[in-house]
Amino acid sequence: MLEDLSKIEWSKLQHAFGAADDVPDLLRELASADPDTRREALEELESSIWHQNTIYEATPHAVPFLIELAQNQVPIDYPLLALVAEIVRGAFYLDADLEDERSGTPEHLAKRRQEVQFVRLARQAVIEHAGPLLGLLESEDRFARELSIFILATSAGVGSDVAHKVLDSIFESSLRPD
Repeated sequence: MLEDLSKIEWSKLQHAFGAADDVPDLLRELASADPDTRREALEELESSIWHQNTIYEATPHAVPFLIELAQNQVPIDYPLLALVAEIVRGAFYLDADLEDERSGTPEHLAKRRQEVQFVRLARQAVIEHAGPLLGLLESEDRFARELSIFILATSAGVGSDVAHKVLDSIFESSLRPD
């Protein structure tokens, strides 16, 4: 698990507080047997790669590892899945500053385009690594199914293969008694 962490140059990526060189250690701590270590790592990630609903350059690179970790947690780690859900629901910091006097300047517009790209890349990372989430659509755990449906439906474009699998699962889930 997490074998590919070292393939990413985290120190060249940014999150809410600067260089994302702390992200690999935080991701490793999410695999810890100690629940306090996992909770603290998740809180750190929530404040750095998804800070106040904003997606950063490092976020799309962390998404595959978050999904991998969620797949391997037994029992299912809801806060970890919830972070993935928040990431795909993420927005742009600059949306909150529409009344700022810099709004509409070339610098502001360039930064906003960059933020839009980070959100798009994070959603794309979910789709590219959707296998474990698609597996959770068959889970006996209703909350895991619903979180997975939300994550996949939010990430997938209408008409995509993933969106069709999600919709099929929703219909099947609605017929399955819990």
